[in-house]
Amino acid sequence: MYPLFMRKWIAYPLVFFLSAFVFALLQPWGMFVDPDAFYHAKITTLMMASGALHAFPWLDLTTLGTHFADHHYLFHVGLMPFLRFFGTLPGIQIAAVTFGALFMVALYAVLNALKIERPWFWLFAALTQTSLLFRLSLGKASPWALIFFVIGLAAVALRKPILGAIIGALFALSHGGWEILLGAQGLYVAGELLFLRSVERRSWKESFLCSGVFAFFATIIGCVVGIVLHPNFPDNIAFLWVQIVKIGVLTPMGRVRMGDEWLSTDIPSMVASFGFLLVASLGALYGMLFARKPDLDRPRAKQIMGWAFVFAALFVLTLKSRRMVEYLVPVAILWVSSLWTLVDVERLWQELRVQKKLLGVFAVLIFGMMIRAYHVTYTGLRADADRYDADAKLAQTIAEHTEPGERVFHTRFDEFPELFYHLDRQKYVVGLDPTFLLEKDPARSDALQKMTDERDVEKITQTVREQFDARLILVSSWDPKEFLEALATSTQLNLLYKDERNVLYEMR
Repeated sequence: MYPLFMRKWIAYPLVFFLSAFVFALLQPWGMFVDPDAFYHAKITTLMMASGALHAFPWLDLTTLGTHFADHHYLFHVGLMPFLRFFGTLPGIQIAAVTFGALFMVALYAVLNALKIERPWFWLFAALTQTSLLFRLSLGKASPWALIFFVIGLAAVALRKPILGAIIGALFALSHGGWEILLGAQGLYVAGELLFLRSVERRSWKESFLCSGVFAFFATIIGCVVGIVLHPNFPDNIAFLWVQIVKIGVLTPMGRVRMGDEWLSTDIPSMVASFGFLLVASLGALYGMLFARKPDLDRPRAKQIMGWAFVFAALFVLTLKSRRMVEYLVPVAILWVSSLWTLVDVERLWQELRVQKKLLGVFAVLIFGMMIRAYHVTYTGLRADADRYDADAKLAQTIAEHTEPGERVFHTRFDEFPELFYHLDRQKYVVGLDPTFLLEKDPARSDALQKMTDERDVEKITQTVREQFDARLILVSSWDPKEFLEALATSTQLNLLYKDERNVLYEMR
């Protein structure tokens, strides 16, 4: 008999409510640490009022003005009930808790489908991963992407082409990260084929039939279908080219100021963020050395080879861009949990009982990692977070000094979401990602990037007027001190608004 909490009829609701409880405790109610949440809230309210957006006039200087695509379309549709019943911004946070919990349910379902032993243990591992908890709590589309990601990986591991096609279509309609799923699936299949050819010595035909290659191609077809069915087709083709190639692959860090999530990470930081999973992987290594099962489970070994390929690639990509850690963690869980299936746990437990000191060390490490994960996530979600109304007075001042359709000049792309949320009658310079401006007009993009290095206010105002067609200049406390001082002491500007973060000027 299974314990009550492991029975299917109660396990999945229990996973959902346990995970929702954790995410609710971590959620910084009443504020957002990532401004993109304001963007998602605004887009959803506009869609609720008039349907899917087919233009984006607020950023007409960028490629989004002519080739806009709501690459989070289904995610925004999914947000609608939350915003309708709980209010716009509170609804975003309640949705973040709900979608984060649904991801944990999806992960638990995948672990069960793959017949991973002790799935509750690995669910606990996922709920103690700092980087994953943080990304899932931002009020962004990450939970949706990861739900499709883990189910899509299960589709190739279990050789389910119909499931792969469905997931591909839904992913392409919901999030711009569907290409990461395709890359991960391709690597997984490559690992399987390598095992089948080199270890089991099977023919190419047998190898293809015994791998997830057909599910992989079905997912590609599903993604194509999703792209074509998207309400912004065919404009989404040009958008995806910029997003996938220009931003995701080339990532012009030296040319524009990218978001922090695109910054590289280092191995010590990555190791620290993995915490519990690192301890689990060390335990698997110890188990395979001293308590490995006598008979090799070849189907499981084939999966392990596939997960290893995906993990290695995502590890390298995470070193390049820290945002990739949200994909790395689930793959790490699938890989390490598969490794544990090769270990005779009862025999290992007997071994550890003899090595009581080693068992104590593992227990202390696990407890310490768990406490650290929740502390770091809780404080990180509140550090530099913005209240709902943080920019409300700034937006009111802008509205009082501009006409509808007039442009506001601002130096940083991450100021756009909050301004857009509070004030949608005006136009802005850059938003979502600075590469969209670089792609549309490299000269104008370069002028924006060089702006904060300028000290001659006359040149600054001339550039703002002639290249950006604006009268109001919004600067941030994060801009260079010398640049801010030049503006503050100039007689060519009138100060309209100032707070601890923003300063708004009007050119005379």
